[in-house]
Amino acid sequence: MTLAGLIPIMMQPSIALDFFVLKTDIRLPYKLVGGNPSLLSVVYPGMQTGLFLKKGDTVVHQAETRGGKLFLNGKEVLLN
Repeated sequence: MTLAGLIPIMMQPSIALDFFVLKTDIRLPYKLVGGNPSLLSVVYPGMQTGLFLKKGDTVVHQAETRGGKLFLNGKEVLLN
């Protein structure tokens, strides 16, 4: 992607999902994140979960783009 190709995305961020593919799956020991509330809490109004979810003594993160939508920990992130 060129710099000129990023201009439409800067003007309308929701179209970024038409250009980029994301798939992440991370598991970490809870102690490693230190209970950082910004990692476990909703930080954007369209999010339904935090970036990580606490599962026992681990934290998990899953994100992917599907059908022009962004999903975080199995829940759709509402971009509008």
